[in-house]
Amino acid sequence: MCRPSTAPRGSAPSTTLDGLKSLKPEGIAINVSALTDPLPINPVHFMTTQIQYRGSNWFNIAQGQRMADLVRSG
Repeated sequence: MCRPSTAPRGSAPSTTLDGLKSLKPEGIAINVSALTDPLPINPVHFMTTQIQYRGSNWFNIAQGQRMADLVRSG
């Protein structure tokens, strides 16, 4: 079952870590937001529970602003 995160954009790593701790074995966490700092993970926990962490960084702030400017200009 996939549940969307309620973490605000640019959330602290502790919010994501709490979500990772709540996963059942073989669960998958998907991050579609940003973190304010690096995410310190425990690889042993990932290996023994077979959980996964997935995410993407589609674009940075400057690239997003450039896209918004292009849309605005028509």
